[in-house]
Amino acid sequence: MARIKFIKSRGGLTTTERILQIIQENPKGLTLKSLKREINRPVSMLNICLKTLIQTKQIRVTVELNEDQIQKIYSCH
Repeated sequence: MARIKFIKSRGGLTTTERILQIIQENPKGLTLKSLKREINRPVSMLNICLKTLIQTKQIRVTVELNEDQIQKIYSCH
């Protein structure tokens, strides 16, 4: 029979809090790709956290067109 061991969380900031902190440290804003690199979390998790931050108006998203690519820039208000 398999034994399941639950581990305790280490504490510290949540992913949402860490995203907000990083965005506040970068006044020009960040792309999803740069956030993924900085936080080392899957894009799907970042999208969920970003959606919450946008809905609560803690951050905003700006769409830019660069070299025929659309980029979303996440920044603080």
